[in-house]
Amino acid sequence: MNKDVWKSVEKYSFLSVSNEPYLTVFTKHDSLILNFSGDILKEKNVFLSTKINFYLKGLNIHNFSDLSTLKNKTIQLDGVNCYGAFVTDYYSTNYPGCSGTAGIGQIYFRNVAIDDLNQSVTLSGTFGFTLPNSYCGSVEVSYGRFDYIFTNNSNLDITSVP
Repeated sequence: MNKDVWKSVEKYSFLSVSNEPYLTVFTKHDSLILNFSGDILKEKNVFLSTKINFYLKGLNIHNFSDLSTLKNKTIQLDGVNCYGAFVTDYYSTNYPGCSGTAGIGQIYFRNVAIDDLNQSVTLSGTFGFTLPNSYCGSVEVSYGRFDYIFTNNSNLDITSVP
């Protein structure tokens, strides 16, 4: 992230795991939201807690087994219908505290493995995008990689409600 290392981490609260990363599919609006929480690291210290999110439309995912259609799929992030987002919680000189939600680039789903009981899916792939923002400064996310397991009733939600 702007040439700093960003590492995805599960965030814990006082009572439980916050189920990061999180995948939500809204069948009614044909959209998918993929959320990753993480930290920017500087000299082996946590520099800033952030989130990288992807908002994807038009994938025709209506049930759990439809997730398999993502395998070997490259989705262009156009900044309008499909886009990446970078979110910080507070102001930092290197990463101003704002939500930028028009990231242009791509996300590639290299592999999608669904278990035999249709209870979990492993998504693996790569991503990169640039978030131009004159108020907050430009953020470049490059060489991103993910490999996560999403489980029904845990960190995966397929719903018709927006």
